[in-house]
Amino acid sequence: MLPLQAEAVKTPEQVRPPGRRPSWSPWPGGSARRGSSGAAETLSPLSMQRLRYGAWLARRTGLPIAVTGGALEQEATPLAVLAAHVLETEHGLQPIVAEAASDTTWENGWFTARLLEQAGSGTSRW
Repeated sequence: MLPLQAEAVKTPEQVRPPGRRPSWSPWPGGSARRGSSGAAETLSPLSMQRLRYGAWLARRTGLPIAVTGGALEQEATPLAVLAAHVLETEHGLQPIVAEAASDTTWENGWFTARLLEQAGSGTSRW
């Protein structure tokens, strides 16, 4: 077994078994901001940029997209809910799962993998 650092610098081709494609495209959570003067919450500009790229990638590869990210504050809307809404209304895409319970990056991956297994889409492993 290689040290963790060596595993982290491998390319997807080195990790993924030969001839096997990923079964979904992830959109990791980002950040959100409250709208001004009572406007609805929205994703931050950087999160919107990442989501646009995820939508482009999903269309280009034909892979479904999974969104993930919990609420950043007590009464806030989870990032996954905001991202799923933007995907549906602005890009015409329906995410395969929207994981909205996570508080950490580790939970993003763990909870999303469980939801994907339940949906029959495999796990985050290539």
